[in-house]
Amino acid sequence: MSIEKIVEQALKDGYLTPTMEAEVGRICDTASELSIEEYMALDRLMGSLLTGEVVAVPRKQFINVMEELV
Repeated sequence: MSIEKIVEQALKDGYLTPTMEAEVGRICDTASELSIEEYMALDRLMGSLLTGEVVAVPRKQFINVMEELV
């Protein structure tokens, strides 16, 4: 999944899962250079995290929620 798609999903859902966060990190670590669109998406994500529009869900909390759903 691309950074843009992950950010779009996080903005839609209102939260960033540990898997989404790890995928963004993996993309950033492996890319030799990010595109302008990727930088803009990351900027939107950071702004949303700072304002509380998107919440980063801690891994343990996310697992507990998933266990309750099962």
